[in-house]
Amino acid sequence: MGESKLLKSFCGEPVIHRAVRTACESRADKVYVVTGSDAGAVEQAISDLPADTVFHGAWEEGQGSSVACGVRAATEDASARWDGLILMVADQPFVCREHLDRLMSACENLTDPGREQRILASAEAGKTGNPALFPKEIFKELMALRGDRGARQLFNRYTVIPVEQGEKSLFFDIDTPEAFAEAELIWLLCGRAAKDFPLLCRKKEENPGFIYLDSAATSQTTEAVIQAVSRFEQNSRANVHRGFYPLAEEADEAYEQARAEVADYFGIAAAEAVFTHGATEGLNLAIQGWGARNLKEGDLVLIDTACHHAAIVPWQMLAQRKKLSLRYLSVDSDGLICEKEWKKALALRPKAVTLTCISNVTGLKNDVKRLAAEARQAGAAVIVDCAQAVGHEHIRFTELSADFAVVSAHKMYGPFGIGLLWARAGMQERMEPLMGGGGMIERVTTEGTVYREGPARYEAGTPNITGALGFAAACRYLKGFSQAALKRHTGLLCRRLSEGLKSIDGIHVLGAGKTHHGIVSFQAEGIHPHDMAELLAGQGICVRAGTHCAMPLHQALEIPATLRASIGIYSSEAEVEEMIKAVKKVREQFDRYE
Repeated sequence: MGESKLLKSFCGEPVIHRAVRTACESRADKVYVVTGSDAGAVEQAISDLPADTVFHGAWEEGQGSSVACGVRAATEDASARWDGLILMVADQPFVCREHLDRLMSACENLTDPGREQRILASAEAGKTGNPALFPKEIFKELMALRGDRGARQLFNRYTVIPVEQGEKSLFFDIDTPEAFAEAELIWLLCGRAAKDFPLLCRKKEENPGFIYLDSAATSQTTEAVIQAVSRFEQNSRANVHRGFYPLAEEADEAYEQARAEVADYFGIAAAEAVFTHGATEGLNLAIQGWGARNLKEGDLVLIDTACHHAAIVPWQMLAQRKKLSLRYLSVDSDGLICEKEWKKALALRPKAVTLTCISNVTGLKNDVKRLAAEARQAGAAVIVDCAQAVGHEHIRFTELSADFAVVSAHKMYGPFGIGLLWARAGMQERMEPLMGGGGMIERVTTEGTVYREGPARYEAGTPNITGALGFAAACRYLKGFSQAALKRHTGLLCRRLSEGLKSIDGIHVLGAGKTHHGIVSFQAEGIHPHDMAELLAGQGICVRAGTHCAMPLHQALEIPATLRASIGIYSSEAEVEEMIKAVKKVREQFDRYE
C-alpha cells in the first residue's frame, strides 16, 4: 500500500492504526508492520501500539516482496519461535479481532496428517483470501515471494482450508477514493461505530436487544471524550484565568486550545466562539443579550414556529419587557416555513428573525442559508439554532449567512453542560452580558465595572473546563469521518425507517416522502405516544414521546404529541429493521384488543 492510504483516517482512526490495533487485540504473539518509503510517519501513527515496524525499501516491487520482508524479519527474531504466521493487508477495514482468533483456533484444531502443508484462509461466500495463516513449514517459500499477488501465489500449491468470517464485506479493499467512501458507509450502516461508545457496548452486552434511538434528546458520548475529560481531571485540574503557577497555566492553555479546536471545527475564529452551558444559554445570550440593547418598543421579530422552546421563550420574556411585536412564521403541512407567508413577513421589515436548521420534531431541514440571507437583506439580525444538525453534518457557521448560531455538545457525541454561541464579527460588541462575576471583568470599582473584550465577556464565573475539553474531543472524533459518509448514513437509515413505518397500517409519519435528517417522528392511530414508547421500551428500544419542547409546532400541525425515533452515528440498518418490527408488533397487539 502507498503511504497516503495507510495514514488516511477511516471512521475516526488512521487505516494503519486500525489494522495494527485489530492484530494486537487478537491472540497474536507479536505484530510486525511492513511499510515502504514513509516508515517514519507510519511508525509514529502506531507508536501507542505494541508492534514492530519493518522498513521495506523495495516495496514498489509488489506485495510479494513486502510479505517476504516481513516474514524474514519475524524469523530472524531470536526471541521468538513461530508455529505459523497470519498475513493480512492493512486496507481491508472489515477484518476483526474475532476472525484473527478464529484463524488461530482453526489451526490449533488441525490434528490430521499433513497439517503442515495446509493454509488457512479467510472465506466468505465461497471466496478465499487475506488474512491467511501459513504454517512455519512454508516460511521459506514466503520469503522467496515477488510480484503483486502477495502470499496468494501459494494458494494453488497447497491445500487451502476456508475459515468463515461471516461478513459480506470481508474482502473489501479501500484502494480508491470511491471504495474508501463506500467502505466508510458500510462501516456506519453496520453499526461498527458503536464500539467507540462505552455505554452502548455495555448495554448491548447486558441486553442484546438494546437499541438507542433517542439521539435527538442526547447522543451517547465516545471513549475519546471520556478520556479527554479524565486526563484533565487526573493531570491538569486547576482553575483558569489569573493563576500564575504551572498547573494553572497548563489549565489555561488546555481551555483556550479547546476553544480554538471547537472554533476551527465550525469554521470561525476563536475570538468569535463563546462557550455556553448549551444551546439554550446560547439562544438566551443572542436573544436577550443582543435584543435588549438593540431593539425598541414595537420592533417586529419573526420566529420559526418549528423552533425549540429555547428559541421562543427568551423572545417572549424580552417582548414583555421591551413591548416587542412577535410574529410566528406560518408552516406548511410538513412543518416547513411557508414560502408565500415568508415573503409577506419580510415585507414588514422585521428587526430580528430566529430560524431552526433542522426541526427536532420532523427532522426536516430549512434552506437556512437562503432564508438567512433574505432576512438580513430585509434588515433583520438572524439567529439560527443548529443543535439538531451538528450530529449529522459538518456545519461552518460563516456559510449560513446568519449573525448568530448555537449548538450543544451533547447533541454531537460530547459532554453535557457545554455549548457554543457564534456571533458574527462585530455582533459581540453589540450584546450585553446576562451574568456578571469573575472572569468577565477587566476592572471593578465602587463606581462601576469595565468588562473584558471577546468571549470572556460572556463567560462569567468558573467555566466548564472539562466540558470544553470534551467538546473539542467530540469535534476531533467527528472530523475522523467523511461528511459524505455521515450524511449518506443518516439519509439511508431515515429513509428506510420512514418507509418501513409508513408500510404499517395506522402509522402516520410526519413529513412522509421528504428527506429526514436524523429524526423520524410518527403517530399511531388509537395508541397514545406515551403508551407506544413504554411498550417499545419493553422490547429494548429507546425512543422519545411527547411534544419534544416544540408545542407551537404541534399546535400548528394540529396534533397533540408524537413518537420520535432519532439516529446517531452508532445506529445500524439492523437496529432500524428491529424498530420497524417492534412498532408493527405493538400495532398488531392493539388491533387484537379493539
